[in-house]
Amino acid sequence: MTNSCLRGRAVGQDKKITGLLFPGVDSSMTQQQMSGAALRVFLLFSALVGLYSLIKWYGLDNISLTITSLVLLSILLISALLLRIEISTIVVANLAILAMVIHAGNVIYQTGGIHSAHILWPIGFTVFSYLLANSLSGLFWFVVAFIQVTVLIFLDHNGLQPEAFPLSDSAVRVNDYSGYILPMAIIWLAQAYVYRIRRIAMEKMILLRETAEHSAASNKAQAERLEALVGNVQSITHLMHQLKSQLHETLATNNKNSSSITSDLDHQQVLSSEMQEKLKEALTAVDENKVLFGKMDELSEHFASEATEANDSMDSAVEAMSAIHDHNKDIKAAISVVAGIADQTNLLALNAAIESARAGDAGRGFAVVASEVRELSVKSNEAAVEIGKLLEMSMSNMAKGYDQVDAAGQSVSKALQTISSMNDKLDLVSRAAMKQSERIKLLDITSQAISDFSDSSVESAKGLEHSNEQLQNVFETMSQQTENLQQQLNSGGRRD
Repeated sequence: MTNSCLRGRAVGQDKKITGLLFPGVDSSMTQQQMSGAALRVFLLFSALVGLYSLIKWYGLDNISLTITSLVLLSILLISALLLRIEISTIVVANLAILAMVIHAGNVIYQTGGIHSAHILWPIGFTVFSYLLANSLSGLFWFVVAFIQVTVLIFLDHNGLQPEAFPLSDSAVRVNDYSGYILPMAIIWLAQAYVYRIRRIAMEKMILLRETAEHSAASNKAQAERLEALVGNVQSITHLMHQLKSQLHETLATNNKNSSSITSDLDHQQVLSSEMQEKLKEALTAVDENKVLFGKMDELSEHFASEATEANDSMDSAVEAMSAIHDHNKDIKAAISVVAGIADQTNLLALNAAIESARAGDAGRGFAVVASEVRELSVKSNEAAVEIGKLLEMSMSNMAKGYDQVDAAGQSVSKALQTISSMNDKLDLVSRAAMKQSERIKLLDITSQAISDFSDSSVESAKGLEHSNEQLQNVFETMSQQTENLQQQLNSGGRRD
């Protein structure tokens, strides 16, 4: 077990013993605080003794000791008030001891003088004067006790000591016990308290010695570290010299690069402005093209509508011509029937003429009629033939017209397809123009951002130049500090 553990256990046991009667004392308290704490306990015990003495002697009808008991209690009360208002503990302690000396001297004188059971009180007062006041007070109360005891011895040897105050046997026993035990108990408490204070002082001394040893070791370690630090600082100084040259080169390079960057950024800013102007012109042209494409789209839709109507008309004409062609066929068939009927009628008229000729005069009228019928059938046949020729020519012309109308219809259909394809292409071109416009706008925004970035880059380049100037100032300051540090190290080395 270490010495600190042993000391801690001893102090703990001492606190258990004296802590019941004295207030806590530790190394953090000042001498004034410890004296004040002990004085408050002394005043408490003295007040208890004074109260006990008042009750005791008042009960025994001893007026003198009753009065000194009251005086003791009064002075102790005054001392407690003075201590509360923070009067010097030395003054308060001497005042309280004075009260105890007066009362104890009277008790000793009236209870047998040098043979009194209370003869140990002067020793206790001397001990407490050293504990509660100071060495000068202790010396003073020692002289007072010495004179007091010397006078009592002188009175006893010369027969001048008056007879003791008469007490009963039980009172004598109580007086003997209290007279001897109370001073001894108080002396023991004072010595125990002094022992605690001495132990605390020794602990402080040991702690101070350990602290001094630790400080010495720490100072030695610090000296070694300082020596190593000086070496490191010298190395750092050398590195700072190297860094200074490198920093100087870096500053020159930065200044050159900064000037080049500034020039390039200015040129880029000019190009960006020109590109923005071109983009604005292209955007205007695209907007104009969009308007033209819109108009062309409208015209195309109008042409498609008219072509559709023409195609519908062509289809109607083709259908009508097809119907006429069919009717002509029907008429031709009917004419063929008429021609056939005319041929048959002519044949019948010829047969009738032959029969009327055979009949002679009786059939002459019938022959005339048959001749007329034959002429009519011939004319009908000729008319039918002529109508057939005309129908043939009409049907031929109608076929040609049908072919031409059909060809025109196909041309119109092709034109419609062409117009539809043209509309689709115009729509694609219009959409492409819109996308191109959007891209040009996006490109314009990007160009503006590039321009803003160029402006920001120019500002950054100016900031870089400013930073280079500050770095140059830091470089000069560091050079000066390096030289000062080198001079201090050189002067320190010469002093060593």
